[in-house]
Amino acid sequence: MFRHWLCSFACATAVVLAMNTQAFAAGEQANCDAAVSGCFDAFGDMHRANQASLLTLRSASLVTREQASAIACALNEIAAEAARPGASRSANYLDVEASLLARLGDSGSALHLGRSRQDLHETVRRLGVRRQAMEVLRSQLAAREAFLSAAERFGQAIVPAYTHGVQAQPTTYGHILLAFSDALARDARRLKSALDNANLSPLGAAALTTSAFPIDRQQLSSWLGFAAPIANSFDATLISAIDYKAELASSLTTSALFVGQFAELVHRQYQHPVPWLVLEANMTSVSSVMPQKANPRPLDRLRLSASETLAAGFRVSIVSHNQPPGMNDYRDAGAIHQTLDSAHEMYRRLASVVGAIRVDEERALAEVNAEYSTSTALAEWLYLNDGLALKRAYRVASALAKRARAGRNSWSELTDEQIRSIYAEQAGRELVRPVAELRGALDAGAMIRSRVGSGGPQPQSVERLLGTARNQLALDGDWLSAYEQRIDDSEAKRRRAFSKLTRGCP
Repeated sequence: MFRHWLCSFACATAVVLAMNTQAFAAGEQANCDAAVSGCFDAFGDMHRANQASLLTLRSASLVTREQASAIACALNEIAAEAARPGASRSANYLDVEASLLARLGDSGSALHLGRSRQDLHETVRRLGVRRQAMEVLRSQLAAREAFLSAAERFGQAIVPAYTHGVQAQPTTYGHILLAFSDALARDARRLKSALDNANLSPLGAAALTTSAFPIDRQQLSSWLGFAAPIANSFDATLISAIDYKAELASSLTTSALFVGQFAELVHRQYQHPVPWLVLEANMTSVSSVMPQKANPRPLDRLRLSASETLAAGFRVSIVSHNQPPGMNDYRDAGAIHQTLDSAHEMYRRLASVVGAIRVDEERALAEVNAEYSTSTALAEWLYLNDGLALKRAYRVASALAKRARAGRNSWSELTDEQIRSIYAEQAGRELVRPVAELRGALDAGAMIRSRVGSGGPQPQSVERLLGTARNQLALDGDWLSAYEQRIDDSEAKRRRAFSKLTRGCP
């Protein structure tokens, strides 16, 4: 039975992977707005790479000024034709070359000096992935901003926190939100590292051993805004195509794990008749047959986006597994484009959900007070102020909680006599401090304020964590802006240089 299930699963997975690959291959033909996540224009990136190649060939005197001008004019004609509605925008260089030869004859083939489709197509893929990954990082920064804004709004709201699915201790909602923001900040570090590794150029490596032509690979990479060429030409075309995609996918699947956690944390509130955490009313939808229900559909969609990101990210590794160098399976960019597209939508939905969260602070505090989650604070107080050994202090706190729970009482409903009696029974002596002081230690707000460890929920700690998070968000935003500016500057420089070759075009 297991073997039959495994075979069925493998067959179904193969069909899905094939469908996705076909869909993304078709997408490479499309003329689309590159600012939209998941929308990549491989033909346009091919045109950019061809411009960079021609400029480098000319600087090395591998083509004459007249040859370069003729090829540049022909490339512009091909691009203009491809921009017409309904026109083909093939990402296969052989199709571009056929158009060049039709216009220029054999002299048009000089554009391909010192390169192969191996390095050219891998360069085109990197250009598209790089652009899309920058958009994903931008959407991730927006999600972090949503968390920080919510932490400022609800920073001191006392709420229950849970371990093993059971109320554990009170904290503040700002403390929780900043934890998720910090997780996103770690993901940003991973994503920036992945972007740096993606921002290396294979162009000029040719099939795998470079060529007999003096191609300046550093110049090629600069024309396209890459930081540098990939040092080893074998690595450039046959090996690095795996790890830069896998690294991007890994950073995003890691993010999807805790995004799913956050969605579930909020969603579970809707199981309670009177939740303390909800979405704005306009974010929910009414059931078609149960008019009392307010369905938090954005949480469903957020969790789905996280699951889709996770699945697409795993696909990046699956199609790369056990492949010998040089196979197309792992070089195809469909899986990583799909991962980036899902992640972009996940972050967009995350920012929307976080921005729509509302905390009923009175209801949250009532939830805390209905449990006995300040028992830890009581044990600490007994050790620090009443001289009890730590183990006995915990026994007293535990016994008081059991008595209150057995009588369905809150802390405040325990009588002074009950507290003294239980204390004496567990401690082996009478309570030294006044009962009123002991009761003060059971207050949730007092417990939070009494925390002294760094990173806790006490107001000064949350304020410090928020300031640090805001500074890091600003630094990451500056990093991305500078990254984009370097690429934009290279793009503008290449276009200016290429336009000089096209002067006098018919």
